[in-house]
Amino acid sequence: MKLLRKTVFSLLAALATQTVSAADNLFGRIAMEGVDIVGSVTALRISAYDSGEPGYYHFDYDNKFQAQTTSPILSAMVSGGSTYHDGKIYAYEYDGNYRLDLQHPHWVIYDAKTFERLTDIEKPADYKYTMFNITYDPTTDKIYGILQKSAMEYCFVEIDKATGEYKQIGNNLDNQYRYKTIACDKKGTIFITCMESLNNDESTDVWYLYKIRKTDGRLVLVNKISMTNLLEGDTYINDTRRQSMFCNFQTGKMYWLYPSTSSMLYQEVTNLVELDTTTGVGTLKAYLSKTVLTSGAYFIEPGDKTPAIISDFSFDTNEPSGLTGKLKFKMPAEAYDGTPLEGEQTVTVKEGDKVILEAKAQPGADFTSDDITFTNEKHELRITVSNAAGDGPTVKRSFLVGYDIPSACKNVKLTQDGLKTILTWDAPTVGVNGSPVDASKLTYKVVRYPGEVTVAEATKECRFEETHPAEMTRYVYSVTPSVGQAEGKGVYSNNLVVGSPLNVPYGGPFANAYDMLNYYTIIDANNDAGTEYSGSGTWNYMGGNALYAYSAINNADDWLISPPVNYEAGKTYELTFSCHSADDSYPEAMEVMFGSDKTLEALTKSLWQNLNIPMQPTPSTDNVYTVEFTVPANGVYYYGFHAISESYHKSLYLHDITVKEKGTDGIRNVSSDSTRPVFITNLGGQAIRSMKNGVNIIRMENGRVIKRIVK
Repeated sequence: MKLLRKTVFSLLAALATQTVSAADNLFGRIAMEGVDIVGSVTALRISAYDSGEPGYYHFDYDNKFQAQTTSPILSAMVSGGSTYHDGKIYAYEYDGNYRLDLQHPHWVIYDAKTFERLTDIEKPADYKYTMFNITYDPTTDKIYGILQKSAMEYCFVEIDKATGEYKQIGNNLDNQYRYKTIACDKKGTIFITCMESLNNDESTDVWYLYKIRKTDGRLVLVNKISMTNLLEGDTYINDTRRQSMFCNFQTGKMYWLYPSTSSMLYQEVTNLVELDTTTGVGTLKAYLSKTVLTSGAYFIEPGDKTPAIISDFSFDTNEPSGLTGKLKFKMPAEAYDGTPLEGEQTVTVKEGDKVILEAKAQPGADFTSDDITFTNEKHELRITVSNAAGDGPTVKRSFLVGYDIPSACKNVKLTQDGLKTILTWDAPTVGVNGSPVDASKLTYKVVRYPGEVTVAEATKECRFEETHPAEMTRYVYSVTPSVGQAEGKGVYSNNLVVGSPLNVPYGGPFANAYDMLNYYTIIDANNDAGTEYSGSGTWNYMGGNALYAYSAINNADDWLISPPVNYEAGKTYELTFSCHSADDSYPEAMEVMFGSDKTLEALTKSLWQNLNIPMQPTPSTDNVYTVEFTVPANGVYYYGFHAISESYHKSLYLHDITVKEKGTDGIRNVSSDSTRPVFITNLGGQAIRSMKNGVNIIRMENGRVIKRIVK
């Protein structure tokens, strides 16, 4: 898979035709507020490993156009393209991933607000209706499209809106090009993007923007397509899969949504560009962080003569932090197309499905509502102005009513001094909704885990200390701020393993997760744990093993560091452990480091390294490694297992870790004439509580219990 990724990027680099400077002004508005994009998606990625469901999706400005992070409005396979006009979506639905000659396309019409299916007409098979891309012409009130007549034959057609029937215009299109999109501007000019492969010394794709005449289907070249404003270091790359071109009829600007690859981001993306239809130059306006393949996209625009949107919105309370007040805003003076409005307008304000108010007002008037009472929280209203021509765009306005609650504390940090832990944090300065917080009224609740024990309540200090028992335990704390009865959001500290240093011999198998997590410190040095490109990205417990699962992007840099252990100068110690790779084709790599503290800066002495750790020899045995070491002086020291595998490998398993003085062995028998309890611990210093009364005869191999007999 690594080879495939490298090959893909090599091919993409070969296709590059120009270099560009860093992108500017990305993710801004490209339409009036309240006017968003809907598109028909034939395929998409929602994570590094998962695909999304084909269908109709929102590409909303508020979500930075990231359709892949949402659910489909309606699931469907729309391989024949889709377009929009006057509150309706028109589409040819069929599955273009399988034999096109067997497909029975459906001509469907939807209500664009509710997605109620208004029309569904099944068409014959055998390439008769396998439309590829369609567009609406506002000057003729007709739909035009590209029909795929066979594997390599395309033609330009005029489509009846009501029935989906079509007539071909002119001859077949030149088959030396691959036709990808069709779109009509507000003046009725139809444009097509297409690709030509030139086979010289290397294969290079050249993209063109053409006009196509509605009378005879003749193509007229505008220019070769080029790009500006791409991300730094990126070049114009179009990977030729499904894409869409569409026009904002209010502004007259054309947009193109096409799949690409970013060298800067080192991932596939989908670029949204503004395409100059006089020069063929595209300007990057936004990008989707995953591949989203579309067969159609369009702005859900209102009628030209409907009202535009309100401005200067506010909610003014009758008293500070009060719940009752008045909505204020200015009514639009112009229609959606920019012409002056005349006559009375209706404004409707909703919260969810509930109508808060409905009133009449004149164009451009300053509107003030009667008193309205809200609950103490953040509210979001949807405001629409309408007239005889219909509803204008709906805008959202959010505001806080009443008092705010404090935001989470920042820089929550847990440190230790022996058995004492010190928890510190920074006080919040604003509430979750951005309002200032009165620092003099802030108090904090501190909870310790494990056990979920409240160790401090209503404390005003940004610091908490306590001393712990000697038994090794992993601790983490949460800190929750409050102002009076308004409790904010809690946030967790880092984890720390705290306990008195252990003595040699130490170690053994991990009987459960606590044997590992309460003793060993995990450091994710490359900070990639839990990302979508990682199996886990760091060490975790799994079935008696410490498991490192790969990252698809980063080489491993992840540590599993021992608890503190007492060592003596002049003695030789043996560290024994078992480990294996999950797959010989992707061997794991690890080193063992040693030092006087559990910090990466202190773990400087190398004890062992293996860059090609093999798989298990058999299902019941494993690779066992033993390394010897000494210490320069009596004291507490640490060993650390450092995973250093290359990216995109698989998993590294580590278990049965023991350290003992060279030449010593474990306890063979214990006897006592006393009736007092006798506690036996394993090499990890952990009490063996599961033994039954009587003589316990235990056979172990490689640190694992093979057989137990009780007499």
